[in-house]
Amino acid sequence: MPNHPTLRRRSAQVLIISTYLLAAIIFSSACRRNRGGAFVIALSDNVKTIDPIGSPSVDAASERVRSLMFNSLVKKDEKFDYVPELASNIQRSDDGLTFTFTLRDGVTFHDGRPFTSADAKYTLDTVLASTFAKAASFFEGSGANKTSYVKSVEAPDAKTLIIRLNKQWTGLLPNLVPIAIIPKDSYESQKTHPLGTGPFKFKSYDSSQQVVDMEANANYYDGAPHIQILRARVISDSNALQAELRSGRVDIAPLPTSLSPDAIKSLGGDPNLTVHQSNGSNLPKRRSIT
Repeated sequence: MPNHPTLRRRSAQVLIISTYLLAAIIFSSACRRNRGGAFVIALSDNVKTIDPIGSPSVDAASERVRSLMFNSLVKKDEKFDYVPELASNIQRSDDGLTFTFTLRDGVTFHDGRPFTSADAKYTLDTVLASTFAKAASFFEGSGANKTSYVKSVEAPDAKTLIIRLNKQWTGLLPNLVPIAIIPKDSYESQKTHPLGTGPFKFKSYDSSQQVVDMEANANYYDGAPHIQILRARVISDSNALQAELRSGRVDIAPLPTSLSPDAIKSLGGDPNLTVHQSNGSNLPKRRSIT
């Protein structure tokens, strides 16, 4: 893959079922495109929302765009372990009921304001008080018996966030991964103008054309992206996606769910394209016959 570290870390992989599961990434040769233009990512599924936390449902395409503009307290590393992201350290109490997050220094939102524990607390409080899809996993039971795993979220100082649980719960860190941290008191504006701490800043979203335009965050805490202008385009039609890849109008297709294994093999024979395939991270479903 071309030397675009941020995208390489954040590009998700698609699972394609043939005789086994594969992950595939297709990208065009870096030298083909005028690098002054936008770097174009092709997604196969519609982006249903740009709201980072408030959607009534969760879809993969929206989440992948979200991950380019936002960070969470926790992320998965390449070994699928849960590690700090906006947190620099996570400590769990001996009884498993208290998680203390020390927040990373030098992180700012896209508008320049510093990231503090007040923002993290506001984000989590907003989610936990809602009926958003991302809130559901923080609760058990239903109706009158519905109870929260989280007892409280506290911000004792600007660099410390404490989450206290009502009972031991192994799901806390996994469920924090998709929670994009937003600035305090910003939820309503996030629905139309996402603003986070991620490597790319929001520019525009055309829902009818299914195009999201972003630009590099020069002040990103983990280093400014090499890509200056980034465009995510939804191309759900298999033939159209193949044509756009071959023409060079698409730079990378990290999620070619519309392409058959034969189509991916054919694209791999194009000298202007590179196809990377590897074992997928999911296991195929087994079918028993009796």
